[in-house]
Amino acid sequence: RSVKKCDWVDLKMQKAADQWAAVLAEIFGKLEIEPCAITHFKGYCRGLNPQAKHLPALPPGSLPWEAAKKVVHDTLSNHKVLVIDGDPARNNSFTQVACDLCKNGTHHVVLFAMAGKHMTSCVQSWQGIPNVHFVEMPQLRDFSQLGVEVMNLVAAPHVVVFGGGPTVRKEWEQAHAGGSNKQWTVVPVAQWESRKNQWWGSALLDCVPGDPKLTVAGF
Repeated sequence: RSVKKCDWVDLKMQKAADQWAAVLAEIFGKLEIEPCAITHFKGYCRGLNPQAKHLPALPPGSLPWEAAKKVVHDTLSNHKVLVIDGDPARNNSFTQVACDLCKNGTHHVVLFAMAGKHMTSCVQSWQGIPNVHFVEMPQLRDFSQLGVEVMNLVAAPHVVVFGGGPTVRKEWEQAHAGGSNKQWTVVPVAQWESRKNQWWGSALLDCVPGDPKLTVAGF
């Protein structure tokens, strides 16, 4: 019979699903945790905690860096497995928080990356960070599709967002439209966009009113 597109997508994801199951079994063998301790972790991939002097005031609703970092650490304290889709380890990224937690020995990161150069660069950026596991995804259209596919693949009840730009906003809209039951929590930290010399607040903040599945931490 002819292969339908939905069958093709399922077949593409089978390798990633098998890898995810194996990684999860390995982590559960090391840690005494419940499945509810798994969470998706997303956010700004650059522009956090800029070192430039004389920056303008933060946008409304955004927490200062040190306060935001404390809030995200508190928010993630009970989520021992952080699922990250495709983001490299950087000092000015939300992944810095994940690196700190892994170094402390309290958390594991499972990073889903697309096959090829993307996978190679992600693995290289996380070298030297303990408790990091990698799952190879097939080539997808863009990073928002990667995020959506990972959320479909991983049955984690929570999504924690540290800031979050247009890509995360697109992922939330697709999950919302698809009837996802995941609970989203936004830690409202701002990103400094040096090329435009301005702050960008979280792209999810204006989605919060009236949505019980989306809450803001720190206020």
